[in-house]
Amino acid sequence: MSTGERPLVSVAILLYGLAVLAAAGVGLPLFGDGSFYFVEILLNGEPLVPNGRFSAVLPQLPVVVGMGLTEEVTPLRHAFSLGYAVLPFLSLLACWLVVREKAPELILYPALFLVANQINFSAVSELLMGLYLTWPFVLLAAVRPDARATLMVGVVLAPLLLFLHPLAFALLLFLAAAGFLVARRSGVDAARWNRLSAVFLGFGLIRLFWSLLGMNAYERSHLDTGPAVGYLLPESTAQTALLVAVLVLGLVIAAGAARTGGLGSDEAEGFLRRMFDDLRYPLWPVAGLVAVLGLVVAVEISAGEGIKLKSALVFPLAVILMALALLDTPRRTDRGGARSQGPLFLLLVLTMTAMSVAKTAVWVRATDDLASAMAESMESCVPFGPEEPPELQHPHMTAVDSWTAPMTALAFQSGHPLVLLLPGDGCGRLAETGMAGLTSWYEKPLGLLEWRFGLELRGMPEP
Repeated sequence: MSTGERPLVSVAILLYGLAVLAAAGVGLPLFGDGSFYFVEILLNGEPLVPNGRFSAVLPQLPVVVGMGLTEEVTPLRHAFSLGYAVLPFLSLLACWLVVREKAPELILYPALFLVANQINFSAVSELLMGLYLTWPFVLLAAVRPDARATLMVGVVLAPLLLFLHPLAFALLLFLAAAGFLVARRSGVDAARWNRLSAVFLGFGLIRLFWSLLGMNAYERSHLDTGPAVGYLLPESTAQTALLVAVLVLGLVIAAGAARTGGLGSDEAEGFLRRMFDDLRYPLWPVAGLVAVLGLVVAVEISAGEGIKLKSALVFPLAVILMALALLDTPRRTDRGGARSQGPLFLLLVLTMTAMSVAKTAVWVRATDDLASAMAESMESCVPFGPEEPPELQHPHMTAVDSWTAPMTALAFQSGHPLVLLLPGDGCGRLAETGMAGLTSWYEKPLGLLEWRFGLELRGMPEP
């Protein structure tokens, strides 16, 4: 990537940042589990530690600080959304600052991950948060392995991953292997990198045994074949094709590095040379396919299709891209014109931005209609179920029509009497006991909801 292309990358990152701010402004991070996180934090007045994942508190700090400054729900909703929405942006920005001077081409790998990651609607996912945290360190290990700051970042990263997600053991074990690889390179302190790798390995094994022996009922439920497949796979054929195309493009970029002597591993270079020797360099055709598939996914989302909390298949894809980034380490300063890929980065950013805008737009429409339905209801409590209320039975409402809909309805109400959306026989129980069962297992006193959201119930429902 030439020096003149670096401003292009900076502008592209700024463009993505604007899309992220738009998503935060409309509360997109409250999709799915996000609404539960937000309501739980507000009602308890303290950070939420889901399933012992203590590192998950970090993106909650803006809303926690905000609760000390105001009791108004709307600014607190914005603070919560901003804390989660900026994570992928800050990760990409940190990656660019790491590689900008020594190996700017490596920014393509985290950009590819973020394109694939756009199929996920979840912003509060600790699994994805682990990837956001890990990417800058991987690139530091690739381009500045001799810097003491790199090792310090690794020391901080290890415990953060330990207390983040049951599958974080895979990231920790990957980083251990990566550290041992880095230790073999010339010009680095092998002893220090071996010690850091041992730290990653130890934390990874601790997290592995913790995950195996300490899983709760919710986490164990994902081990059954049906839920596990649903958790792994994307929602649509276009999304699956996008993940495959992203992987192929990553391999093609790495093959380009092999052709120009850019890979830091002779074994990897030889493998990729053999893989692509009989092919013309297919960079732009594959990149164009990624962009087209990204637009198809954006159109699907705009139509209320392909909306899913997350596909865990993005996780192994990200690890593969990280491995390619570690192997694609410059052995000389100038790799030649074949590595001039600023326009490719811009294309990737435009693709991820288009999908982000589509998600933002469908979320705005769904939450606006949900808030309007609550405001216009003549009842104080609206039953929620598979076929009710009628206002949610439209394709564009798919974004809010999930188990967290009662919390989403709470989070987006303002300026009118409180109307509750309660599942099952929640309305009858509310009239009898004054307890609002927002889910079958999550019940709160009506008085607490009225106080925290600053609204009085429109009138008690009939038993």
